[in-house]
Order: sequence, then structure tokens, then C-alpha cells
Amino acid sequence: MGLAPDLSTPFFVAASDILRDVTGQEVVQEKMLTHTQPEFLSLGLAVVIGIVGHCQGRFIIDMESRTAIRLASLMNMTSLTELDDLVKSTMGEL
Repeated sequence: MGLAPDLSTPFFVAASDILRDVTGQEVVQEKMLTHTQPEFLSLGLAVVIGIVGHCQGRFIIDMESRTAIRLASLMNMTSLTELDDLVKSTMGEL
């Protein structure tokens, strides 16, 4: 069973707002996937946000490595070229 739209929409809006604020770029949501299995195959780098309380689960922002590198470059206002510790640390700040 997937996350109900009334619960998932605030996460997408907040994530889009934060990404737009830190990068100065518009964010386009291509698709939302819901998984009932505990495993999934990442596109390259995934940020996992644990949800506890009334609702429990995980909210995962998954992206290709090149997207993570570009996003980290924008957030750090520098040119990054590889998926290194700085990119991973920056994505962890999301």
C-alpha cells in the first residue's frame, strides 16, 4: 500500500521548496514511486528520511549520481566532478 496523497504531498512540496531555495533552480517532479518491499534499487544516490510517530516509514529522495553531483555543486557554490564525501555529506543535509 502506498502513502496516501494527503500525507505524501507535504513531503514533495517541502522537498521542492528546499531544493529551489538552495539551488536557485526550479524543481520538476517526474514521478512518485511507492514500494511495499523493504528493498529498492537506487538510481545512484539515495537520501533516506525516517518517519516516526503517528505515521511510520521512509521518505526516499533517489537520484542519479550526476544529479547528486550537480545538486551538491549548486548547494556548495563550487564545481564538483565526482561522487565523493562532500557530495554525500551535502545530500545528507537535505
